[in-house]
Amino acid sequence: MKNLVYIFADGLRADAFGEHTPHLNTFCQNENTAVISAHPLPASYRATLWTGKNVLGTGMVREGLQLYPDHRTLPQVLAEQGYATAFVGEWRIAEQPFVPRGRYRLGFDEAFFSFAGVGDKRRFYTDTPNGKPASPVATETETAVFLEQLSQLRCGRRPFAAFLNLTDSGVIPDEYSQPAFPWKEASSCGVRTEKSIPSEALQTVSDALERQRAVAFAALLDARVGAVLERTDLDNTVVVVTACCGRLYAEHCRKGSNTFFEEAIRVPFLTKGFSLSGQLLDTQDIFPVLLDAMGFPAPVPERDHVLLFGMGPERTFRDGAEWRGIRTVEHTYAVCKRDDTEYLFDLQKDPLQLENLALLPQMHDLRMRLRYAMYRDMLEQSDTFPKNSYYKQYWVEHRQILPFLR
Repeated sequence: MKNLVYIFADGLRADAFGEHTPHLNTFCQNENTAVISAHPLPASYRATLWTGKNVLGTGMVREGLQLYPDHRTLPQVLAEQGYATAFVGEWRIAEQPFVPRGRYRLGFDEAFFSFAGVGDKRRFYTDTPNGKPASPVATETETAVFLEQLSQLRCGRRPFAAFLNLTDSGVIPDEYSQPAFPWKEASSCGVRTEKSIPSEALQTVSDALERQRAVAFAALLDARVGAVLERTDLDNTVVVVTACCGRLYAEHCRKGSNTFFEEAIRVPFLTKGFSLSGQLLDTQDIFPVLLDAMGFPAPVPERDHVLLFGMGPERTFRDGAEWRGIRTVEHTYAVCKRDDTEYLFDLQKDPLQLENLALLPQMHDLRMRLRYAMYRDMLEQSDTFPKNSYYKQYWVEHRQILPFLR
């Protein structure tokens, strides 16, 4: 039976790779695979990864919520097959960083290390609510703990599935500093949310430093992944390096990850031990993809499009920022609830999504076809495209997602 090492980062863009990521450059086998983070938030990604369900099935519409624990999860399925399971990183789908043993760990009862905090206040939690201090360089402690767990898992008699989340919320040492990747400024401001930047203010925003930090984080991540690979038996291990979502640094007059632009929704998905042949994947497909790669045949949908969700603000409940979209191999279509503004981008001719084609007469038929496909998928999943306040009223109680979403 094959082992599994799954490494995912927060806010890592696919275009952050280059000369500063030698380990990842040689590691990659699936450069053309398009993995789309359909609801591009870290908490939502985690809930989807563990359950194989999209945001309509998990209810994780924003950060800071407690996922209902009675889903059948990936670590539970692997444990039933005789696997030892381990998790190291930011959990983010519980009310508190300390998660006691039991059903709220979703099957990670063997080795579980939850990290929280920023800089000097970072701590990690295991089986007691008293967290232990972690290095201000977040990935340093996360990688050290993970390598220790790998050593213990290799000494055991069972195959193992180990998951590592590397976060960018800590200090990044100067040795990893890199030039910023270019700023791909768009001709229109795209989606307007609480994180939108007025056009006249763009020149005063210090996004060059953030872009430089993003590339430095990729270099740091590369070094950490290299350390893990040195300690991993690649002949009998499925390895994945990916991200929960990307992030915008003033492109399209926008910051953050909660949007339908490629910088946010397309995530790297680098693999060893199996190949995906360049297919289009939704993040909810990762559950069966991993099982299939490890020798447990699981049906993986053959997709020609992915339904995209924008349920509202990232960290609060407030109406006005809702959107839906559809991502095909060639196009992205989206509509904003606030003013019914539509967006249509040709990803082949305009990969930077600089020109919104939605209002061009010659694009009417294509726009209507994609619009129909999006609303058809929404209807099949009983998604009525409600305001953000709907979820607070009917899905969440005291920050806990209600049990009917399971």
